[in-house]
Amino acid sequence: MRRWGCAAAARGTAAAMAAVLAMMASGWAAPAPGHRVPVVDGRGTASSSRPSRGSLGAPPQAGRPAQVVSTAAQRKSVTVTVYSNGLALVQERRRVTLPAGAVVLRYQDVPAALLADSVRLRVRPAGAVQLEQQAFQAATLTPAALLMAYQGKTVTLIQTRRVAGRMQQVKVPERLVADNGGQIWEVNGHYVVHGPGDLPAFEAPRLPPDLFAQPTLVWRLHSRRRGAVTIVTRYLTSGLDWHAAYALTLAAGGTRGELNAALAVENRSGVAYPDARLRLVAGQVNTAAAPRRRFLGGIVAGALAAPAAAPPSVSAQRAYAYHLFTVRRPVSLAPQGETQAPWLRAVRVPVRRRYVVQGGAAYFGPMQTAGAVEREPVGVELRIANTTAAGLGRALPGGVVRVYGPVGGNAGERPGGGKAAAPVPPGGDVFLGADTLPNTAAGGTLRLRLGQAFDLRARRTLAAFRVIAPRQYRATYRIRVRNGGPRAERVRDDETLRGDWTILHASQPFTRPNAQTARFELHVPAGGAATVSYTVEEKY
Repeated sequence: MRRWGCAAAARGTAAAMAAVLAMMASGWAAPAPGHRVPVVDGRGTASSSRPSRGSLGAPPQAGRPAQVVSTAAQRKSVTVTVYSNGLALVQERRRVTLPAGAVVLRYQDVPAALLADSVRLRVRPAGAVQLEQQAFQAATLTPAALLMAYQGKTVTLIQTRRVAGRMQQVKVPERLVADNGGQIWEVNGHYVVHGPGDLPAFEAPRLPPDLFAQPTLVWRLHSRRRGAVTIVTRYLTSGLDWHAAYALTLAAGGTRGELNAALAVENRSGVAYPDARLRLVAGQVNTAAAPRRRFLGGIVAGALAAPAAAPPSVSAQRAYAYHLFTVRRPVSLAPQGETQAPWLRAVRVPVRRRYVVQGGAAYFGPMQTAGAVEREPVGVELRIANTTAAGLGRALPGGVVRVYGPVGGNAGERPGGGKAAAPVPPGGDVFLGADTLPNTAAGGTLRLRLGQAFDLRARRTLAAFRVIAPRQYRATYRIRVRNGGPRAERVRDDETLRGDWTILHASQPFTRPNAQTARFELHVPAGGAATVSYTVEEKY
């Protein structure tokens, strides 16, 4: 039995196996030893040297797209907006030279914790390229994956043998028949089985183009001309956080003091952002949990947005009691991952913003105490009509909706008001929050809860409480909404009431949208407050 030299403990993972099978199915073959691979980098220059780590290019072949690698060296500017929940919005510009025709752009120096379906790509000048496909591939280059890439091919093994009484390393070409939980090698017409968990030392002539040494965004593009373009990307990622650090130094007597504060930013994303424009957001935004996915280390696709106008790539039609969405052009489905295609682009969609207090108590027993106070947040909501007049009017499948807006802008009001859009300040948009949209039929309404308003706060007081009879109570509530902002706001107060209820007295008119809600509309002046009170009798 042969002795294997320099063995390392490693296991062939299912993710690596699937990746290599996909490569072999696409016709990838290992070149002869010493073969030089031309690679086009982000500056548009070609080199006959082997691709460096992070430049896993493929040789240009007839009928295959050119490979272009973009790294942080091409970065012209980057803006990082950090939120206090471990989330950050990264927006950066890179200058990249693209050849004409089909191009695969490998965009490196991105964090592994990037939210793939939050990625947005823009190319300037507009219309220079057509985006066809986008994917995010985590680092998959491991010794086991590299060996599996040569399944069915001959590689050079480095073995330890006894030669003339001394142990020496010998290089022997042998063919790897299979690597499925262990290797099967063809040696002089015989088959040698090597158990799992023991990886032999070997030489690979080159790195396969579909194994990545670092997290990489991959875009398949069609470039209308050769030349330099500006790539503008935006994505959300975890791994960054910030907080305020305060220091209060009291003077003698303890009646005065000195207060100092610092803003501390933590970067655990694994990616450096030198010379970044940093922005920190105070206030809690709703991040909306994305649908649960199985991810074993392959490719995860991101949301696509075509930089240039193009025919719809997805068609929609009814199928029995359902809706069927069909991708018009072929899409590469990477193993252990997802790929998405551009589908919907609606401009000038009217959006209504409102502030909502969701209050009321479900059940008040005899232990309730008059004078009890609750502080309640004021929620921020957006509403969009799914109608043809609004530019929609189609079946919208469920998913997470992330909302962005300009700094200082009244997002959600300009489309309906018909005012010209304000210039976007340097650094671009900020992330305003997200919500999960259920399946919404044409004619329905999109209701998106973004988070909690910073300047608006509500305070609820149980002014009086009395037991009238068994399971019958009378209570008086007072809701006061304060506005610390520079403009007056309208706030809707939805009071949830249970059982058989009757409002005996209210300080202002209300409506009854359903059997369990009394709705009040408050006008809260800038820098002021508004109060509503009512007395309700409930029977259970």
